[in-house]
This record gives sequence, structure tokens and C-alpha cells, in this order.
Amino acid sequence: MKKYCLLFVFALAALGVLAKPEGPVQDRDYRSESELPRLEALSFDVDGSAIYGQILVPSSRFGSDRPCVIILHGFAGFTRWDDVAHDLCAAGVVVIIPHHRGAWGSEGEYSVSGCVRDAEALAKWAAGPEFSEKYGTDTNAVFLSGHSMGGNSAVNAAKRCPFVRGLVLIAPCDIGFMASEMTKEEMLKFLNNEGLQVLKHKSDEAVVDDIYANAEDMRFTQAAKALENKSVFLATGEYDKVVPAAPLEEFWKALPRTGARRLKKCYRTTHSLMGVRRQLAEDIFTFIKNDTRKKDKKMKDTVYQFSVKTRDGKEKDLKDYEGKVLLIVNTATRCGFTPQYEGLEAMYERLKGEGFELLDFPCNQFGQQAPSSDEEIHSFCVLNYKTAFPQFAKVDVNGESAAPLFKFLTKGAAFEGFPQDGKLAPILEKMLGEADPDYAKKPDIKWNFTKFLIGKDGRIVKRFEPTAPLEEVEKAVKAEINKE
Repeated sequence: MKKYCLLFVFALAALGVLAKPEGPVQDRDYRSESELPRLEALSFDVDGSAIYGQILVPSSRFGSDRPCVIILHGFAGFTRWDDVAHDLCAAGVVVIIPHHRGAWGSEGEYSVSGCVRDAEALAKWAAGPEFSEKYGTDTNAVFLSGHSMGGNSAVNAAKRCPFVRGLVLIAPCDIGFMASEMTKEEMLKFLNNEGLQVLKHKSDEAVVDDIYANAEDMRFTQAAKALENKSVFLATGEYDKVVPAAPLEEFWKALPRTGARRLKKCYRTTHSLMGVRRQLAEDIFTFIKNDTRKKDKKMKDTVYQFSVKTRDGKEKDLKDYEGKVLLIVNTATRCGFTPQYEGLEAMYERLKGEGFELLDFPCNQFGQQAPSSDEEIHSFCVLNYKTAFPQFAKVDVNGESAAPLFKFLTKGAAFEGFPQDGKLAPILEKMLGEADPDYAKKPDIKWNFTKFLIGKDGRIVKRFEPTAPLEEVEKAVKAEINKE
């Protein structure tokens, strides 16, 4: 009887009756043509040369604010990742598959340092507003992924791109380490074995010379500190005979443990990860999903959705301040407004017992007026102004590298002009107007000591420019404290 039951089960499985439940990277049924995912040709200029490739766009049923992954091929690019890319697209991820300059039909000449520049340029594009609007992506959810030499490109581009959220490194090649262990002749033999002859390049020697000229800077351990706030998924093959494991272990140990997501997994396969790619795609998607998981809907329009870095490198959830009135300020220690520290500290002392917190974020983007380290800035403030309110790690507040919190603040509270104080306001207007005649039309932060008042519900109440009298700011703070 048991034998027939087993045969019956096998028959059902063969007929699909007991098929595996639909997972995130399974093929789907679409209700209409408009719901179908689509594939677009990529043509992107880097330093005057066109990079070609593909952009995979998920079904419209996934809505907007989707993550974007740039998958960078290895050397020389024989190992394709289209299968993983299509799986990720089926799960709702926008995927860019570029062919580096000099590789597989793209213009220009191939070099390892050029691959890093390609990756950096593509990441900046993917994190920009035009790409986000066209493909429905979240500008704060751009990931760089790379296999083998593509892992080298991903690591070294990410350390220069603070806006990149995370890395997916698939059997990555630390070419800087390998250069330290090999002669140029050995490196040339290694590259020829991997397919150097199919790439368009100035000469074999030029490719090797480029590697050795940049080897020390490209070592993965050199990038570890710059990656401290980025999520990293390291996937390796147990039977990988192409890239050495030792530098990857060294890199993994060097990565700071600051609260950013870390995942390392070794698959029972070779360098190309053949035979486990469906599982790899599932694991990559789960990693990205968990890292970009949206906060509670109640937090969506509030500062509580963000975390910030403390002076000692730890993550601090702003949700910890839920129910309090907040004043968020970008500061500098060598600015004409620096004496405001005294008034801000006095305000904090008067109101901190009434459910008020003042959050200080030093910033060096305005006239390079906060060049010191976090600890030096903190010591200066305590020594000169006896500040006791929370002071966080130095951040950028404008541009592509701006902290997500400040992108949210400037999007939610536009610039409405400088209150006239008879002193510094005319100077700021003249200086900013000469640099950009349209500065007043843009929402970005104009100078140090801009303040954002946040209500007890975590939403933006008002923006105060640095020339606004502190008496006016305190009056508004008290009004929020007194609200039911």
C-alpha cells in the first residue's frame, strides 16, 4: 500500500498538482499586456564612449519605489547573469546589465580601472530623479552587484558612491590582492586564460599596467571603512578555483559592524555558481527585500522612518524620539552663525523636560566650515558652548550624497526666503545669487544652521532659515509642545 501511495505522489508531482508554491522569482500569469515586464536596450555614455546592455523593467503590478540592481560582469564576461537578472525582475526589481567599455560591443577600450568608473557613472544615473521617474525606482535603493572582476568594480565604485545602498558580491575577485601575489607575467597569463583576447584594449601590457598602477587602492580591505553603512551580501563557491578565498575572509573581517545588513553564504558549487543560481536569485531578492522593507505606513510621512549615525558610528532610530517635539539643525563650527550654539543650548535646557529634543548634525558642505572630525567638533561645542543636546556624525545635507533624512526634510519643507536680520541675510542673498541666480526656487538647504521643526507625530511643521531669530523658533517649539 505504501508503495502505491508513493507512486501516486510522484504522479501528482509530475502532473504539476504538487508543484512548488509560487515564490518571488517564479514566472507569473499576467492579466493584460500592459502588466507585462519589459526589456529595453541600454546605451549609456561614459567619458565619450557608449556602454551597451539591457534594462529589465518589472511588471507594473509591483508599483513604484522599486529597488534597482546593477549587475556587473566579470573578466572577460563569458559568464552571463541574465538568468539571475530575469528572476530578480520577475520579483519586482529593476535590473541594469551593462557591458563595460571595450567588452561585448560597447565602445571604448577595456581596463580594470575603467570598469570601476563605468560602475560609478551607472550608479549615479540609477540614483538620479530622471531614472527614478522613468522606471519607478527608489533612489535610496540602488545596489551594485558583481561577479568575479565585476565584484572588484562594485566594491571600488561603491566606496565612491555614498548613495549606493548595498552590494551583492558573487565570487568577487580582489584583483589588488592578486597583484600583490603575482608578477606581471603571471597576471598576464591569468588574464589570457580568462579571455583577455576577446576584449578591445590598447594592449595586453596596458591592461596589466593599469591593474598594478591601481592595485593598492583597489584592495578590498582599503574599501571596508567606506562601506560601513552599506549592506553587503557575499556569495562564494565552495569549489571556486579561480579567485582566492583568503582576501575575501580578510575583507569580511574588516567590514565595520555598524548595524548595516551583512550576509555571507557559501554555495556548494564552482566560481560560476552553476547549479545554484535559482537559489542565489532567491537569496539576493530576500536580502534586498529585507534591506529595503518599508516602514510601517504610519511612519511613511514622518522622520521616524529614518535612522542616523551617532558620533561613535552606531545607528540611531529616530523612532526612539516618537512623541517628542524635535528641532533638527545642520551646523558648523567656523561659521558666522556658530554663536547660535549658545542660544540653542539655552533653549534646550529650558524645554528638554517638556518633551523636546534638539538634534545636531554637523555639515561641511557650506564654505568648508566644519572640517574637523566628529570628536573634535563635539569637543569644540562642549568647551565653548557647553552643549548637552544630541550631536550626531557629520553628514551631507544636499546633493546625491545627502543623508536620506535631509532629502526628506528638504522635499517636505521648501525654501521661502531669508528673514531679514539687517546683517547676514543680505550677504547670503548676494553670495548665493551670484553662484546660482535661481537658488531661491530650489528646496535645498542654503547654509549652516537651517532648522526643521518636527511635531509630536514626526511630521514636518516648519522650516527656519539661519537668519530667523531664535526667539521666533522657540515660540514655535513651545506651541508644538503645548498641542494635545
